[in-house]
Amino acid sequence: MHMCPYSDVTLFAETEQFLLTALVRDIKWQAFYRLRKRSDREGCVEEGLNVAKCSRAIQSSTWKEIYTADRAVDGNTGKRFYGDTCSHTDCKDDNPSWTLCLDNMQTVRSVTIHNPDKAKGRLKNIKIDVYTENPSNPGAVPTSCATIGSTPVADGISVKLDCPLNVVGRYIKISKTSTMARDWRWRNYMCDALVLCEVEVNATTVVSCPNGFRPFGGSCYFVSDSDVANWYEAGV
Repeated sequence: MHMCPYSDVTLFAETEQFLLTALVRDIKWQAFYRLRKRSDREGCVEEGLNVAKCSRAIQSSTWKEIYTADRAVDGNTGKRFYGDTCSHTDCKDDNPSWTLCLDNMQTVRSVTIHNPDKAKGRLKNIKIDVYTENPSNPGAVPTSCATIGSTPVADGISVKLDCPLNVVGRYIKISKTSTMARDWRWRNYMCDALVLCEVEVNATTVVSCPNGFRPFGGSCYFVSDSDVANWYEAGV
């Protein structure tokens, strides 16, 4: 069973406890508290752009133990299979899949796949599912984001696949719905693996705020009703 590594996402407070901002209203100071989520990926990407970059990824198998899943989330969008970094499942894998493990619940807008120049028509019969829990868990329910049919995506190009509205989850699984039968005779050999040079995900964090805090822009905010005279009192 292939499981995504799990990392707790903890609420933290900047500047030891809270990042305090003073707002002037009617010449009065008001304490403005900000509390937001942080993970070990912070600073890797900007919110709403490519949340896949630097995230953890696994795949059902690895060709030659070299072309690992993380190569598809290293930020290299080059499509030269032998010159850039790409993932590749094993040729004997009849159900190849690749799974992205995000730190937070995300509203997923789109998934972009960078197809290598040596794909040989293998980017076809693809489904992209989003899960709120690890897809390896029994009973995990997928939400469909997008599919690629039996017509292969051209080698060496990128394809952007839009999800429907309100697709939310922490895990994004790309898998082949079918693979070609293997014929081991030399001239007829076909390795119908899942090969990805890069996967980009456009998404925004789903914020669940503590009581009394308001969500805004991926963060949680609290505005105090107490009036204070200066910055020092705002921090007390």
